[in-house]
Amino acid sequence: MMPPTGHYGEQLQDFLDGRLGEPERTRLAEHLAGCARCRRELEALRWVKEQALGGLPSEAVPPALAARLR
Repeated sequence: MMPPTGHYGEQLQDFLDGRLGEPERTRLAEHLAGCARCRRELEALRWVKEQALGGLPSEAVPPALAARLR
């Protein structure tokens, strides 16, 4: 369902992080093809995420911690 504003805003982060299920993901992808505003917002979110994660050391999560989190 299209948000009341006609733009996805908060759902863009979920889309970027792979947290949207179908059919929401497909619907948002189709919207992005025709909406420059949402594409710009998505690219800005992607840039922020890359910048934030780029400054962090990459370390594996210990298996015991990963199991506890699940």
